[in-house]
Amino acid sequence: LPHYSQIEMNEADGTLDWTVVDETSSLYDHASMLWGLSKFRSVLLHSSDPDVRASLDVVTERLGEVYTAFESVHYDEETGEYKSLHAPGGGDDERMVTALDLGYTVLAMRSIYNDNRDLRMNSHEPMRRIVDICDFMIENMISKLDGGVYTSYDYAEGAPDTGTKRTLVDNSLAIRAFLSAYVITGDEKYRKAALDVYDFMVENIWVEEHEIFADEERWDYDVVMTPQNIGATMGALRELTLYGDDREIIDYLDRMSLLTERILDQSQLCLLYTSPSPRDRTRSR
Repeated sequence: LPHYSQIEMNEADGTLDWTVVDETSSLYDHASMLWGLSKFRSVLLHSSDPDVRASLDVVTERLGEVYTAFESVHYDEETGEYKSLHAPGGGDDERMVTALDLGYTVLAMRSIYNDNRDLRMNSHEPMRRIVDICDFMIENMISKLDGGVYTSYDYAEGAPDTGTKRTLVDNSLAIRAFLSAYVITGDEKYRKAALDVYDFMVENIWVEEHEIFADEERWDYDVVMTPQNIGATMGALRELTLYGDDREIIDYLDRMSLLTERILDQSQLCLLYTSPSPRDRTRSR
């Protein structure tokens, strides 16, 4: 999948002209497409409306195509390397993978595994990918000192990036990935990894005086929160309430409530609901 395409809409004849602007292929884009197509296919599969189900074969075909592209471009069967980026002509960036990309890939595979059990690929492929990715992250991308997840891993160097601040979104997605592996396999090592990552987040990213998660460790007062950060963190806390430490459920719920209050109720992320939409403002002129 190209990272960026431009679509020109011809008003005269109603046709669309597609132009590829950025040919770079990213693991994140493939995981996002797999996740979306998997959820869409699940809706079609379980619909009782024949008109809705009419698109099932097409969506199934597209899901298979994206999965094949993911395997051929962003995974090297010989070396076992997952690649965040694939640029035409190659380059050093091809031998690097980020925690964020791996986390989203696991969530996409989990969706395929849980929501599309009728697919032939579901006999082993998504589950194998989830376990493979989580094993790799536990072995190579988690600090042995504090349990935090490093932002990326460089295969050429054979080591994670220890110089970049570890982030809220990476660690939240790692929790979701490890708990996905735990639910599928029942292996406690994945649950332990998720709990260790959460302990790191509380110790190094939680700001007690403001009762909020910062966006990264060693935070300053210029904290940048995005819908991606918030969504990943809320998802991690939710899944911890389901599969984490039973003795800490109140803690998970408290932090989820505080995150909702501080970020959603008290920040500008809710301006859409408290001020007129661009369309309403245009109509009022």
